[in-house]
Amino acid sequence: NGVGVIGVMPSGADIHVVRIWNDSGDVSQGQGPYSTDLVLAYDNCLTYLIEQQKTDKNAKMVINMS
Repeated sequence: NGVGVIGVMPSGADIHVVRIWNDSGDVSQGQGPYSTDLVLAYDNCLTYLIEQQKTDKNAKMVINMS
């Protein structure tokens, strides 16, 4: 329609990247993430959100671990 695409977050979104995979990304040899790595990644995201909520009580976060 000539207007363009807005997307689902027209006001923008911050992206907080948490890396849990190793350099090779080879999980078939047991070099991928363990469940504790996933929990630590979630904890890192939660800590980041809590810090954001100190200045913006409406701050929210979506965590995608697909």
